[in-house]
Amino acid sequence: IESGRQAAALLRENVRALGLDSRSRIIERPAAKVLAAISADVVFLDPPYELAREYAAAMERLGAAQGMQPAALVIAEHATRAPLEPSYGTLDRVRVLRQGDSSLSFYRRRSAAPQPA
Repeated sequence: IESGRQAAALLRENVRALGLDSRSRIIERPAAKVLAAISADVVFLDPPYELAREYAAAMERLGAAQGMQPAALVIAEHATRAPLEPSYGTLDRVRVLRQGDSSLSFYRRRSAAPQPA
């Protein structure tokens, strides 16, 4: 999901160059408008660093997973100086990879395994 026309065109080029056209779909719209309607195994989230509210809104939407197939893995790139929450709804952070000014936070969906009686 990419709202910028030029960035979406570059993504399409990269997907084509990798031969992944048949396994990929690029949606050119604001993420908040379509996150609840997508189905994906892996979600890579990279809103503009200065828009902290965008991260929170996207992560909350992904953590709620209402109306979508829950992603098995969510990877959020963010500024190291602006850490994300340890959990969002059913998503729990399992790893943070810091690379200078940028970090990748990895989230897995909390298993809904039945509890013994």
